[in-house]
Amino acid sequence: MFDIGIKRTPRRCALLFGAIASVTFPIGTATAQVVDPYYDNIYWIFDLGSVPGLPTSYGGLCFKYDDSNTLLIGGYAETGSGAIYSVQLERDCYGQIIGFAGDATHYATAAYITGGLCYGPDNVLFLHNLCHAHRRAN
Repeated sequence: MFDIGIKRTPRRCALLFGAIASVTFPIGTATAQVVDPYYDNIYWIFDLGSVPGLPTSYGGLCFKYDDSNTLLIGGYAETGSGAIYSVQLERDCYGQIIGFAGDATHYATAAYITGGLCYGPDNVLFLHNLCHAHRRAN
């Protein structure tokens, strides 16, 4: 998990820029994250490490609609055991996410979850799943 932030001088603390990027989706592995040189004096990337207690492979993620200190994220992605987990976020004095406060806990069952976890009208949580993954022709 990576936090993308805006640099603050002189402390070089960062404010949440708008998203948490993840390279843990099962679509490939990146060797390094790089901020384009045009922006590197404004933005920075901080490795938050793995989410404690979250089963791999990771799926989609979003902030909980009524609590910006809770991250919802898929675990056991692309399997019949897929589920959505919640984890509390740890922030510094500027509101920058600096880590995870405890282990992820089961939030909802979500078989074959992939990416695309988000809220819609009336705070309904939508997700994308591989509904065809368990339906194979004989």
